[in-house]
Amino acid sequence: MLRKIFNSAMLMTWTKDFVRIGSPLFILPLVVAFYSAEEQNFYFMIQVMASFAIIADVGISSVLVRATSYFHAGAQQIPKNRKEFDAATGAENSLPNKVGMRELFQTTRWIYLIITVLALLLLCTGGVAAFWNLMSQTGHRADMWAAYGFLVLYLGMLMINMRWGSFMRGLDFVANEARFTTLTTATRMVLWIIFLSLKLKPVALTSVLFAEGIAMHIYYRSFLKKWFRKNGIDLSGKAKFNKELFMSIWPAAWRMGGIQLGNFMVERGNNILILQIQDTALMANFNFTTWILKTIYSFSLTPVYSRIPVIFKLAAEKNFKLLRKYAGSYMFIGLSLITSAYLIIGLFGNPLLEFLNVDRRFIYPLALFAVMAVTEILDVHSSFHAGVYTSTNHIPFFWPSIISGAIIFFTGLYYSLPHYGLVGIIMTRFIVQLSFNNWFAMYLDLRLLKWPVWKFIIDVPRDGFGFLLNKGRDMLHRNK
Repeated sequence: MLRKIFNSAMLMTWTKDFVRIGSPLFILPLVVAFYSAEEQNFYFMIQVMASFAIIADVGISSVLVRATSYFHAGAQQIPKNRKEFDAATGAENSLPNKVGMRELFQTTRWIYLIITVLALLLLCTGGVAAFWNLMSQTGHRADMWAAYGFLVLYLGMLMINMRWGSFMRGLDFVANEARFTTLTTATRMVLWIIFLSLKLKPVALTSVLFAEGIAMHIYYRSFLKKWFRKNGIDLSGKAKFNKELFMSIWPAAWRMGGIQLGNFMVERGNNILILQIQDTALMANFNFTTWILKTIYSFSLTPVYSRIPVIFKLAAEKNFKLLRKYAGSYMFIGLSLITSAYLIIGLFGNPLLEFLNVDRRFIYPLALFAVMAVTEILDVHSSFHAGVYTSTNHIPFFWPSIISGAIIFFTGLYYSLPHYGLVGIIMTRFIVQLSFNNWFAMYLDLRLLKWPVWKFIIDVPRDGFGFLLNKGRDMLHRNK
């Protein structure tokens, strides 16, 4: 039973996310109790800055997972676009393409070296500018800037680890990665609880993050090098840059990078905008709300994204019938989780915080919180479809994402926030996303899978309930 759980990609990824979601129960009360409003805002911005590392990745990691999955399935080349994907006959059940995997590993080494250096330079310039108003409210304390310095170093390690983690996910070692991440995350939380109980400042928390990044790198590196040796893939010698392979992944990668930049502006732009106001209490309440919502958002993506290697493999084999069943089941679970969690928070969140005499509050009135919640639910749904559709290596979301992100951020900065305040930036994001991004990915995905909308609406809950019932029966059968 335990071995089954430990080897399950979805259950172990959920366990990892449970540890992350459990952190507010232990960390946030201590942060609220012992930190000033300015220090609380710095704590909430840690997650926002971690999201920046994803856009600095320029989309390489997501494409790298796909490329690794293709070579592991025996593919001889990576389709550059939808046209090449449609022309391919589909990978057969063959041995891994060892040459392709070796060249992919060596080529991405150079790519990640370059983008990590560029990201660190940006964090030391633009990042400082974004945090300047918040740091001014602390009197530019040396320990706060030191905390930011450790955060920058951690983000550098995070970017380096993306390459190694992408190979692990592409090789379908999602459960292994999730187990170790659960361990390091739990260790970090224990240390944070101790440090917060001792009333240590944010610099102590970010130094632990940096140490966590180093530990993850050591694990990833040793695990993958052992796998490569076991499978007879020689990584010794000078790393060579394969231009042809790079050109196979770059068209999709730069588009994914643009999409991630746009998504960062869409999903995290408001957190940066809120840093520019002078009301630190309102700033903290907004960051508190988005921090909780985004944590649940990430958790709800787990059912689909923990099985991404399987989805990509089915796409490579063009087994659309099974792909529809898998995707529908995982979508149902994720959407059920996020909807029920947001409903509970909306109805009982603030009364519970008031009862517990916690200083922070979820954004109110309830109608404003509901707009934020519906925005996140619709974004999760479109993310599911985008994740499945990009298995074709066709990335048509570049301009929609860039334009939407720019409208949301710059309209918020120069119009919504100055004239309408918090309501303005929340409504701007909701209207822009609803106008296009919330339905475009679904349209493309359903057309790819030859899945009529009416059938999709029926299949998702049916397959989702069926998946849960089968899992329940299996667990009861094993316990007998």
